[in-house]
Amino acid sequence: MKKTTVKKIFIFFLIYLPLQYAAVGLIGMTYSEPWPAFVLPAFQSVDATPRVVAVTEPELSVVEASMATTNVLPRKLFTGIQESQLQGFMRTNFAGPRQWSGREAEAKKWLKNQIMLNYSSIQAPKSLEVRWIKRYYNFRDSERRVDSTEVLTKFRINLDNG
Repeated sequence: MKKTTVKKIFIFFLIYLPLQYAAVGLIGMTYSEPWPAFVLPAFQSVDATPRVVAVTEPELSVVEASMATTNVLPRKLFTGIQESQLQGFMRTNFAGPRQWSGREAEAKKWLKNQIMLNYSSIQAPKSLEVRWIKRYYNFRDSERRVDSTEVLTKFRINLDNG
């Protein structure tokens, strides 16, 4: 191959690759990404259609001995876990009732201590209710609003024996 041919190929790709990347960015802003050969796909953790986005997230509430219920935030309850890892921690450890049915008393005692340590208003936690909620956000208007909500899983972790 001639030296000038190699230079022409090099110059072609030097111009082509940035143009391709710019085109992907422009197309990706208005439509879905076209998945070209030279750009990796953007991996997302949400199901998305053009105007509706579905997000699955946990909702926690503590039931006290007096039967009072207090909503708690996972990021405040588990302060030692980084925000970026919290959703994975919740999916791994709070996905369903089977994960907690056979747990040792030490795990439940730790969870009870976490509640009392991070929520001073809660005196005697009896159980922790976990609900996995799927919220559908609608973007037809300019503002973000919840279109509908679906409860995927709901269970209680008894903290009395922990």
